[in-house]
Amino acid sequence: MRARAPIALVELASAAAFAGGWNVEAYTGAPVNLSTPLSIEQSGQPTLRVTARYETRPFEFPWYYQVHVGRWSGKAEWAVELTHHKIFLTNPPAEVGAFASSHGYNFFTVNRGWQLPFDIWARAGLGVVISHPESTVRGQKLGENGGLYGLGFYLSGAVATAAVQKRVYLVGGFFIAATGMFSAAYAALPVVDGHASTPNIAFHALLGLGYRFGP
Repeated sequence: MRARAPIALVELASAAAFAGGWNVEAYTGAPVNLSTPLSIEQSGQPTLRVTARYETRPFEFPWYYQVHVGRWSGKAEWAVELTHHKIFLTNPPAEVGAFASSHGYNFFTVNRGWQLPFDIWARAGLGVVISHPESTVRGQKLGENGGLYGLGFYLSGAVATAAVQKRVYLVGGFFIAATGMFSAAYAALPVVDGHASTPNIAFHALLGLGYRFGP
């Protein structure tokens, strides 16, 4: 019996260390975009360049949101996350009638998270930009039936994110959370006969509800 006691303690400690579960979270919020360089290239035409200023219009349809699904173990987490970010160019050059990605300059990321004291989580993510561009350049309007499965979505670039989240637990596994996130992305959005190099740097303020499954 005495010989088994240390083994039992090790097994108990291991079970505690690897005990975990799932969490699902949904957020809305308001991003702020920094001014970034935008260049638009079309075949046979001079390149258009502007220091772009973007609006996000988070509370206009389609709304800005974020969905997060994570698998936590101990004080760490792996997760996938979708952020429905949007951009609307507010200072287009004369040749550009409209330039936006209103159905999403979307971030799809894989995240790693770490639990800190006071129910604070720090997260970092890497992933891809999936865009739904809408543009009219030199009188030529981009059709919205191209891209993935003819739905107007394009795998357009890459993104890195960093976030800090504070949780307040309510009842059971339910919690509300406030998150501040930084994103740095680059995407090449199609335009008629060319593409637009569209980097984006933004700060995101998010508020939402989550549920944590597990012990």
